[in-house]
Amino acid sequence: MRHVSSRGNDRRGKLRLRPRGLGSGTSPRGAHRGAASLMLFSLVASLLAAIGTVAAPTAAGAAETPGVSYIRTVNTFYAYVGPGENLDVLFTKVMRPTAGDPNVTITVTAPDGTAQSCTIPTNAVPAGCDLSDLTSTAAGVWSITFQPEGTASTTSYFDWNITVQNGATDIPGRVWSERYQMLQTGAAAGDSTDFDLYYLSREGFLYEASYTEFNGVDSTFSSDAAGNTLAGTCTSAYLSYQDGGPYGQGDQYDSPGNCGDPYKIFFERPATDMPQTATWPDGNVRWLNPPVVLPSLNDLSFAQTSPTDRSGTFTVDVANFTGQMVVQIDVDGDGDFEGAADVTLPLGVINGAGTVTWDGLDGEGNPVPYNTDLTARAVIDQVGEIHFVGFDVERRGGLEVTALNGPQSGSQTLFWDDTALRVEGRACVTPVLDGTGGVNSAGGVHGWDCADNANDGVGGSWGDTRRIDDWTYHPLDEALAIDLPGLPELEIEKSSTATAESRIGDTVEYTVEVTNNGPGDYTAADPARIQDDLSAVLDDATYNGDAQASSGNVTFDDPRLTWEGPLAAGDSVTITYTVELTGAGDLQVDNVAFQTVCEESDPDCAPPVPEQCVDGADPATGLPCDEVGYELPRLSVTKSANATEIPAVGERVTYTVRAENTGTAPYTPARPAVVIDDLSEVLDDATIDTATITADVGADPSYAEPLISWVGELAPGQAVTITYDVTYTGEGDTELINVAFGPQCGIDDPECTTPPPSPRCDPADQNGLDPVTGEPCGRVTIPGALLDVTKHVEPNKGTTVLAGEELTYTLTFTNSGTADAAVSGWTDDVSGVLDDAVIVTGPAAGVGNLTVGTITDGRFTVDGIVPAGASYTVTYTVEVLPDGERGDNMLANFVFPDGQVPPAECADDDPLCTYNPVPEMSDRKEVDPVTGTTVLPGQELTYTLFFTNDGNGQGPVDRVDDLTHVLDDAQIVAGPTASSGSLTVSDVIDGRFSIEGTVDGGETVTVTYTVRVNDAGDLGDTVLANFLLDPDEETPEEPVCEAAPGEDADCTANPISDVAVVKSADPASGTELEDGQAVTYTLTFTNSGIGDGEIDFTDHLAGVLDDARVVSGPTSSDAALTVQIGDEGYTVVGTLAGGASATVTYTVEVLDWVDQGDHHLGNFVTVTGEEPPEQCVQDSPLCTEHPVAGPPPGGGDGGGRDRLPDTGSTVGALALIAALMVAGGTALSVRRGAARQHS
Repeated sequence: MRHVSSRGNDRRGKLRLRPRGLGSGTSPRGAHRGAASLMLFSLVASLLAAIGTVAAPTAAGAAETPGVSYIRTVNTFYAYVGPGENLDVLFTKVMRPTAGDPNVTITVTAPDGTAQSCTIPTNAVPAGCDLSDLTSTAAGVWSITFQPEGTASTTSYFDWNITVQNGATDIPGRVWSERYQMLQTGAAAGDSTDFDLYYLSREGFLYEASYTEFNGVDSTFSSDAAGNTLAGTCTSAYLSYQDGGPYGQGDQYDSPGNCGDPYKIFFERPATDMPQTATWPDGNVRWLNPPVVLPSLNDLSFAQTSPTDRSGTFTVDVANFTGQMVVQIDVDGDGDFEGAADVTLPLGVINGAGTVTWDGLDGEGNPVPYNTDLTARAVIDQVGEIHFVGFDVERRGGLEVTALNGPQSGSQTLFWDDTALRVEGRACVTPVLDGTGGVNSAGGVHGWDCADNANDGVGGSWGDTRRIDDWTYHPLDEALAIDLPGLPELEIEKSSTATAESRIGDTVEYTVEVTNNGPGDYTAADPARIQDDLSAVLDDATYNGDAQASSGNVTFDDPRLTWEGPLAAGDSVTITYTVELTGAGDLQVDNVAFQTVCEESDPDCAPPVPEQCVDGADPATGLPCDEVGYELPRLSVTKSANATEIPAVGERVTYTVRAENTGTAPYTPARPAVVIDDLSEVLDDATIDTATITADVGADPSYAEPLISWVGELAPGQAVTITYDVTYTGEGDTELINVAFGPQCGIDDPECTTPPPSPRCDPADQNGLDPVTGEPCGRVTIPGALLDVTKHVEPNKGTTVLAGEELTYTLTFTNSGTADAAVSGWTDDVSGVLDDAVIVTGPAAGVGNLTVGTITDGRFTVDGIVPAGASYTVTYTVEVLPDGERGDNMLANFVFPDGQVPPAECADDDPLCTYNPVPEMSDRKEVDPVTGTTVLPGQELTYTLFFTNDGNGQGPVDRVDDLTHVLDDAQIVAGPTASSGSLTVSDVIDGRFSIEGTVDGGETVTVTYTVRVNDAGDLGDTVLANFLLDPDEETPEEPVCEAAPGEDADCTANPISDVAVVKSADPASGTELEDGQAVTYTLTFTNSGIGDGEIDFTDHLAGVLDDARVVSGPTSSDAALTVQIGDEGYTVVGTLAGGASATVTYTVEVLDWVDQGDHHLGNFVTVTGEEPPEQCVQDSPLCTEHPVAGPPPGGGDGGGRDRLPDTGSTVGALALIAALMVAGGTALSVRRGAARQHS
């Protein structure tokens, strides 16, 4: 064996300088390695930049970078360090081709798990990590990890040196890797190198591999006992393959790494003083330096997976073995394993365990019968197998492999197979493609003399992007044989009680007899298993759940019956069960019983049913089976009629029933065909003409209400037709429904003289059968229209509605029949609505085919079609008119068919009309004495509230009477009390009481109460004013009552005073006047008290002086009262003594008609500052009014009566009077009372 040193000058003239002391530790033995080395390193700094490498002499026994190579990717090294020994670790960056490379961390972990590390910075060159004199209290394996930070690789080049020492003495053979990744610069011939590696297996086999002219650029070294394997297995492929590119074979093969422990790769021959096992940094004890051990076959077993052939899985158990072996099967039974029919199965074994599957075929591809006796053996004919798989190796001069121990120690035989690789396009080709016969590797073989790094999977050197597998082993002869006896053999016989007279509804019994005719027994642990497939039975029958067996266990899981149990050779078991025939399927009642064999993992397996049984066996599987079958007749019944809808009573309908034998067996005299037609749901709407009942085959049908029956023979494919007529009466549900069917007549009543219940057949299923009974049937439904018209109003009929409220009317046209219904000329009379309401929306039809006419003369019409089952509507909305604008206050309307007259009134139970009453509510209040009358302390006043409903229905009342301006001057002495219980009156709370309830149409309900005026010293604002309000209205701030013109007053006001004023006229108020007539007005002031009373009242004359002029006065009867003339009229002020009375009088003359204003003299006396009312209330003491008669006949100015000259204005007249009064020295003196009045 050629061995090339990896040290010194054999580095192709490159000086290697390995500086020490760059790490965190210093060597106690390193005087010659410390300062001297650093000095030398500094001297060659310029050389480093020129040649890109740094090297140093290495002591013997140190493991280091092989040949001329480096590392730059993740690597893990291991070193065994014994008791008292120490470890030196040195990594040196010798080249940095590109800037910005990551830092590299070197981590060293001791056997006890203690770790230390150092970092080689990114941009420093040269730089290194030196961890020296490392020791541990425990002997064992150290790990040394080279890790670029954050990545798997760097572009810088690194040397490494790992040394185990005893004191100052290096110990060789202690350092290894399990997967070594190496770097070389370029692929030129000058960049190649020679080196040796040593490979040690788990079983102690040791090989030396010498690599010459090697350059893989980035190369990975790993080795195991399988090499390239068949995809998904650990069975060696024993060949090289293309990995990647257009011709890649990676889908067929797997690369090494998953099939057992890898070989340990030593950089020197392993030291013999290492123990067999050692403790690793993770605390586990693993193999390290085992002795050579040969395998021992402990067991070979077979698990058969198929009941119909011999396929299954072989399992081997081997001591001290990881590698490749074979299982051989003697199929032809000649005692050897080399025949054409014999089988050899390769398999890979990992740590003594392996399995291989056999497809049950012999060596010539034929199935091996399941009952064939076989012999199988496991054979190990090679041990210590090692595969050297090189991936993407650009150049290799050759590989020499030497077995250093084992049965064939010293052997240099090497094997390879490159025949699966393409030769075309490669820059060079290895000289020998097929080395499977074994080649002496002395001096190096299986090389290629170029280094083209194409990396495209097409070109390049021979090893570029390929996984080249070289292997070797030690021959061995180790075998273990087992017998595989055949299975027992069953025979199955099946029968049934079915005959040619079997019919739907009959019960059929099946019998299955199973006999073990085979050489072996079925046991409880390995039982026989029979299945009876009822798939083709249960479409025409129902399983009765009554299976029994003379032994074993029988179960049913639709659609299969399964028997399982022990069955000794020569024994039999009988299985029976019954079904009830339904005829719902194909009428071909076939089934097969057959043997099944299941895996232990699938005890409930359901293999395919045999397609046929030939000579008692399934041709496809060879398993025993037997089948039985028979045919059934079956009726197909259809029914039709000559009409699809019945338009009117009296129409005739002809029905036709057709019954055909669609089976493959005939209906016989013993078991004839029977057809029944049930008219139960026809005769409520029609009568049958029995003379029309006929049949075209056999005898005429019989009729026994409501059934028509026909009995007779029918051959397969033969049919009978039955016809009859009915006349429509329309007396039932307007729908004629009947069903004709073929009953299931029992064997004891084959003609169904006692007919079974008729099926609904609603509808028949896809096979023409009733879904409940399974009987053949035909159903005919002939619809008749049934139109129902109703009218509805919202709010509901009879509900009282109010002004402004909306009512929505809905006409509903519902067809509850099964034929289209015509809507023709239906009329809605809304005249009784439109006198009280106005149309808001509609009338309009909703979804459907209805047409609505316009409203003419208070009516509109509806026409169209309503389909069967549909309901269409017409709606319209009205709004109730305000009070005073309505007619009879009753919204009543009617819908009626064409040609009819609506009723005079709408009955409550009449669905064709509606009515809704409308109340017309008004309220007012009165007081006695009348409003405006001045009242005195101690005087009582009686108030009456009137609530009147002038409409219909109950009118709602929800009001409050506000007494705030009464109760400050008076107290309630009676009431309030309602005249009817329909109104509820509350207590007076916070000056108010509420009135709630209803008033019937045409009725008036009153509420009364009485108050007494307080004494003069207990008065408030001296006005008794109250107001009838809505509940949410606020109390008026001032005690002023003003009724709107033409409306009833909802308030009253009575002033309180000791001084009372009364106005009178002569002629009296209400007297009709003529042109030129004089009217004398008198204001009378009376103080009924005992003290002086203040007087301050105004007599408003605007309504007088537009039609008359003052001709005398005003004159006061008491000098204490003064009359002031102002823009509004006369103001009387002064003080009137207790018990005194005084008057003020003046006279006016009516102007000519043509000079008058409104021809009406009206005036009012009020407390000064208050506005006069717009109208004079009858009997009021505070106002007068006089209408003026029309102009005299012939026109003119009224007869030329003498009169004073017209001053031209009311104000002018008043000013003139004032002047006269002053000139005459007249003074009116009166005392003013403390009263305020409201009128």
